[in-house]
Amino acid sequence: GDINQTATVLGFKNLTDHAGATSLIYMIKKQLERHGVPVIAIELNKRDFMYFNDKSMLSLSVEQLPAELLKHKDVKVILLDINDTNSEESCGDVFYLLEPSTIKLNKLLRRDRNVFQKMKAKKIVLNRSLLSSSDVADLEYEAKAKIFYSLPPLNDRINNNVLDDFLSTIGVLKVGSGSSGKSGGMFSFFK
Repeated sequence: GDINQTATVLGFKNLTDHAGATSLIYMIKKQLERHGVPVIAIELNKRDFMYFNDKSMLSLSVEQLPAELLKHKDVKVILLDINDTNSEESCGDVFYLLEPSTIKLNKLLRRDRNVFQKMKAKKIVLNRSLLSSSDVADLEYEAKAKIFYSLPPLNDRINNNVLDDFLSTIGVLKVGSGSSGKSGGMFSFFK
């Protein structure tokens, strides 16, 4: 279960090798900060975050996680890099990243032919995807899997407003268009 009841805990795990969980978490964190959303990122059993030189990106062991979650009552979103762990139960939602290149898909299927059947109820996110919507539909048909979201290749040095739609879809950012009946608008996250 979720120990920190006030924060939304989102887990990210690579399904294909090097699908980009670490960089995506960094870009999501930056994008949420641009919108004024209090956020921290935690990687488990790894030391990749140190290369971002960002004090709110923590590297912890799985054992340290529960105590750390309790420390951050002021945070709205906690991004967890759970690669190489079985820490899904600490997350409110887990996104499995798939880089849909031919070589990555073939490697994944060679490792486990039934991978997509096992992922039936999971949220698969295409990361660094240049696939068109019809390509995504073909992939879903062939893999007999539902793709939750498709993200294009992103540059971690710029504002990635393309992430706003994803963050809105998963419910951690209200991107107001004013047409929803609720008072949307640019500053709807202050509610």
